[in-house]
Amino acid sequence: MAKLAGLAEPDDLLTRTYREVIGAMHERALADPALRAPLFPKVAETLSLLKQRSGLKLGIATGKSRKGTEFVLAQHDWQGFFDTVQTADDAPSKPHPGMVLRAMAEVGTMAERTAMVGDSSYDIDMAVAAGVTPIAVSWGFQSVSHLVCLGAQHALTDFGDLPSVLGFADAA
Repeated sequence: MAKLAGLAEPDDLLTRTYREVIGAMHERALADPALRAPLFPKVAETLSLLKQRSGLKLGIATGKSRKGTEFVLAQHDWQGFFDTVQTADDAPSKPHPGMVLRAMAEVGTMAERTAMVGDSSYDIDMAVAAGVTPIAVSWGFQSVSHLVCLGAQHALTDFGDLPSVLGFADAA
């Protein structure tokens, strides 16, 4: 928060105010579906399809706080949907590989069997640092070409293509 505000040091009032505003926004969004965080096209359908695959584990590695992540999961009725959820409260911030490494340990998998889907350089750098397959999406703030230069092995323009990129050609 301090960095975003152009401050040299953290500011307790700024942090407290941010938490109060975000908390109020979360409560209003839970009460009014029109205020919920939207999903990108085909995300819900594709994740549901992948969730049905025997042995496949789904996880989240996000820069959001645990509380903010739980709020988003509640908005979309996804509590318990993901096999592992790693937040900024659980491990060092991206691009440090800690969240991905912790997620793999929780679900009992290896790097060569893990993919990270992301829309930023932090996501791709984290995936590369963790030794997992980095997959870029085209709807973030950074160009796909930049993410590919950082190491993304695939670039999605349609989230519905994720199963085939993961090798599940029969899932489409």
